[in-house]
Amino acid sequence: MTIEELQKRCVVNGQNAKLTAKLNWFMEQFRLSKHRQFGVSSERTAPEQQQLFLFNETEVEAQPVPAEPTVETITYQRRKQRGHRETVLENLPVETVEYRLPVEEQVCSCYGGPLHETSTEVRQELQIISYLFEKLPNLDTKDENAFDKLLPWSESLPLVCRGSK
Repeated sequence: MTIEELQKRCVVNGQNAKLTAKLNWFMEQFRLSKHRQFGVSSERTAPEQQQLFLFNETEVEAQPVPAEPTVETITYQRRKQRGHRETVLENLPVETVEYRLPVEEQVCSCYGGPLHETSTEVRQELQIISYLFEKLPNLDTKDENAFDKLLPWSESLPLVCRGSK
């Protein structure tokens, strides 16, 4: 090795040492900035510091919340009445409506044979409901007694719509 090579090597080692020192300084600055950004906050207070408790008069003077009353439990169970609907509806008039196709339409579209009755639908409808739907749209709302005339025990209702009071 020559002297020139040694001098170059010393210069390169010196530059390497400077660059390493700069790198370490930058790494430390980066670590400090991250610590400032995400590190432990300096706003923590020791428990013996009472400065923060100067403004909590509301919490100190608040009345304690009373305990909720105990809930009563029901010790029995009611059975649902069965057949109640039939007893209520037994005194109402029954209207039977049959819908029949004309004889020329009573032919099966698939097989060409005659049609037969497959089922019967029984529907009980209270007459007062249809009566109310007819009368309510035409009701004079300025008349104070208008709604009283539609009550089930009103004398102005038809007999089929009247109930007992």
